[in-house]
Amino acid sequence: MATTTLDNTYVTNKIVVETDLGSAALQNITNGAATVHSIIVDNTANTNDRSFLKLYDNLVDGGIDVDATEPDYVFVIDNNANRTISFPSGLAIANGLSLRCVQSGATSNTSDPTQNVSVTVIYS
Repeated sequence: MATTTLDNTYVTNKIVVETDLGSAALQNITNGAATVHSIIVDNTANTNDRSFLKLYDNLVDGGIDVDATEPDYVFVIDNNANRTISFPSGLAIANGLSLRCVQSGATSNTSDPTQNVSVTVIYS
């Protein structure tokens, strides 16, 4: 994983960019409660495989159990595609946003996408 967080006092929104999101959960990227405005997913490297972006608003002891914790949201990202998921009124996160990306929608799936999936989360 290669995660970059852009956060300073000059802008109201924060941006997290992960260039290789896989089955290992990226834990609590918002560091607590937040409002997610949009998520941009680049799945163009996976020319033959869909990817499944899973979001969690859940801070369990020890973090997300990737093969047992039920995601709060699952988004299917078509193969060879970019997708922007917008939340015009904002998606309220109460505990902290965690996310991961796998090859199927099954809760127990722990298979990384075949190629890198890049995800950008914009939140406040």
